[in-house]
Amino acid sequence: MNRYYILIFKVCLMISMYSFAVFSDVKNDFENIMNECEKKDIFSGTVLTYTDGNIIYEKAIGLSDRKKNIPNETYTKHNIASIGKLFTAVIILQLAQEGKLDPDSKISSYIKGASNKVTIRQLLQHTSGYGDYLNDPEYSKNPVKYKNIKDLTELILKEPLKFEAGQEFSYSNSGYVLLGGVIEFITGKSYSENLSKRILDPLGMKNSEYDYKEPGDIKRAIGYIKDITGKFSDNRDLTEVPTPAGGMYSTAHDLYLFGRSFLENNLLLNEDSKLTFFTEFSSESQVNLQQIFSDPGGGNIYAGGSPGINSLLMIFPQKKTVTVILSNYDQAANNIEKNITDLILKGELNLPKPTIAEFIYSAINEKGIDYTGENFKSIMSENGYEIRNEKLLNQTGYRFLKSGLTDESIMIFKKNAEMFPDVANCYDSLGEAYLLKGDKVNAAANFKKVLEIDPENENAKNILNKLN
Repeated sequence: MNRYYILIFKVCLMISMYSFAVFSDVKNDFENIMNECEKKDIFSGTVLTYTDGNIIYEKAIGLSDRKKNIPNETYTKHNIASIGKLFTAVIILQLAQEGKLDPDSKISSYIKGASNKVTIRQLLQHTSGYGDYLNDPEYSKNPVKYKNIKDLTELILKEPLKFEAGQEFSYSNSGYVLLGGVIEFITGKSYSENLSKRILDPLGMKNSEYDYKEPGDIKRAIGYIKDITGKFSDNRDLTEVPTPAGGMYSTAHDLYLFGRSFLENNLLLNEDSKLTFFTEFSSESQVNLQQIFSDPGGGNIYAGGSPGINSLLMIFPQKKTVTVILSNYDQAANNIEKNITDLILKGELNLPKPTIAEFIYSAINEKGIDYTGENFKSIMSENGYEIRNEKLLNQTGYRFLKSGLTDESIMIFKKNAEMFPDVANCYDSLGEAYLLKGDKVNAAANFKKVLEIDPENENAKNILNKLN
């Protein structure tokens, strides 16, 4: 062996040893995060991270069925909720690549009775004005009744647009069902057939399922909602039929194959379509794909969730990294997202904590409601809980309210109003809590405060009229 080849061998060996050491450290950090999750029971599900040719970490913790004591495995199928919208978007972009549709064409060209002012692109971007069929009382009566896109479309088209197309952003499940209808119209095949032929089969996603099954399939995780006291309830009665807006089942390994495709091949989308995908379906992007792939802090995080389930697909192009977090606990994937992101992007290990609601509950149990209220800011700060906007405490207050802890929720809503005194919703929530307690005087005072900040607030007006 001559010196040149010996040198190459030594360099390759050094690179290999360095990579092994780096991967080993990262794996240990992931393990520390997951161990903390398991110890505090704040996550149940699977985490998988792939980086530049290697799955560097994959682990499942918790139970897929708490009654039968069935553990989550790495091959357990989880409901991925709105992550399914990504598949719908990819198929639409594929049809555009094939010259079968123009993203700026009107959906009325494909769906009879649809608005002639709404475009395909506006549906993709949630700016169409269409709302959410999940909130329709007719749908709520019997979700399983709506087993195909045609049935859902008839329901959706009965609702008026919430605003003029293109003027606002409003997350829309209905919009993605309509995109599924566009796909079926253009291809002459079912959405399910398109999904299999265009995405699942080419990528080898053999454990992904777009079908409805009765709760209890042992290969599928049951979703669980944990109340503020730590009591669990399952989401069996919330089961819905999957649609182009979400609700199908997949595994962490299958979803990583999907995410990896955007980084390493053009099996799904060409370079132009990838740019459209990564720039949230913009028609006039200010960046190119190379810039996206070279941004050290860049990445796209896609989330899905409903009661008892939470999923994340995280793609970091510059890091050549795909991370999948699938959970059968309410909001659990979102709660550890920052810990995972800090590790991937900054190399920082920060162990996950209980949710702010769970922490406040334990603080009240330990110190009492008065002490916790009087020292609220310092208690939060000293324990590493940052409150950036009013939404976090507002959601927390309602968790207490749903658990029947009305006095505790009032304390939380009060603190929220003190920290964000110019936000009408803080007083609206506090007023609602006082109403539930039967304290009409304080309820009225807070709804009056709502109108001082937002004179057109109809909810406050209506409640005050009833109280007077």
